[in-house]
Amino acid sequence: MSVEYPGYGVYKGDPDAKKILEDAEIVYDFLTNEVGINPENIIIFGRSIGSGPATHLAANRRPGALILMSPYTSIKAAVKNIAGNWVSSLFAERFCNIDEMEKVECPCFLIHGKKDRIIPWEHSQDLFGKCKAPIAFNLSETMSHNTFKLITDVINPIKKFFKQLGFRINKGSITFPDYVSRRPQSLENSQNFEIASTIVDSIILES
Repeated sequence: MSVEYPGYGVYKGDPDAKKILEDAEIVYDFLTNEVGINPENIIIFGRSIGSGPATHLAANRRPGALILMSPYTSIKAAVKNIAGNWVSSLFAERFCNIDEMEKVECPCFLIHGKKDRIIPWEHSQDLFGKCKAPIAFNLSETMSHNTFKLITDVINPIKKFFKQLGFRINKGSITFPDYVSRRPQSLENSQNFEIASTIVDSIILES
């Protein structure tokens, strides 16, 4: 299940860090409380900016595993790497993964690329050092932030990690409430997609 940012697609509203974290918790609680999925069968995946709400969720719930791809230690730290100290001082701190990681109790798997120039791989290294749960780290020599091989850089390492944990994939079906499949009344925003930087600006800039 993928979760949209508020204000994008058919999801009306304004991008807001607090709202994004609340949404993550609402979706998780919906899956466990209403749909009846065992928390041990939920695997949380977050990539880049999505590693913030993913880590927060894993720190405040008890899923089966957490997978982070190209994560950051914090937003300010990521901006500092890209633009320097002065620019990072203009940004409010959001999604402090380095603090949340210490509270995560489920198995964790980190994926990062040595050629990542947006969020350097050392961010994953620092997160690795903070995690107290079982954790593994796959560092690709060729992967960058937005360029990677899905099978060799992502799928196969994850499968290997699951095998080490003794995870088994069982086929089955999940029954969702009928209202989940209803078409939204208004799709007027469905074609109104903004560039990714707008999301970042709305979430992390101080007002």
